[in-house]
Amino acid sequence: MVVTSSMTSGPVERLYLIKLDPATGALTLDDAFRDSDGKVGFGFVDREWPHGWKGSGLPHGAVFSR
Repeated sequence: MVVTSSMTSGPVERLYLIKLDPATGALTLDDAFRDSDGKVGFGFVDREWPHGWKGSGLPHGAVFSR
């Protein structure tokens, strides 16, 4: 599962992966999914993107496949 955080009325700061335990239904943060800053999740604020643009990204969807 993917969850995003945001500042109050502001941009999305980070994207997190959440793990679901199918046996218990428990949700836990996937702390192995870390950004280059070492923090859990992926940061969108003030970063240099691979295509050369620098700034804050605004995610509008997420698609994952196995």
